[in-house]
Amino acid sequence: MPVLLDGATRVWDSLPICEYVNELVDGAAWPADAAARAEARSVSAEMHSGFAALRSAWSMQAAARSLEVPLDAAAAVDLERIDAIWRECRDRHAAQGA
Repeated sequence: MPVLLDGATRVWDSLPICEYVNELVDGAAWPADAAARAEARSVSAEMHSGFAALRSAWSMQAAARSLEVPLDAAAAVDLERIDAIWRECRDRHAAQGA
């Protein structure tokens, strides 16, 4: 589980971390454009709640521990979806510096 430590403040879970950081920078963490902001929040929510098969197959520490964990078909589909999300976002928003 991700945790953000900011002095005495401890924020856990990806969505509250996003919102906390957004508040720290006076709303500048999310895109200014409403449609782009909605897309960013949707991607964040999907990353937060989705990909159960991949989460089951790969622990958060796998890379740090140099583990090689084979993916089953469901986890591979999850990984393909993540790749598609980031590719589509970069295709649409890279020109804006996002």
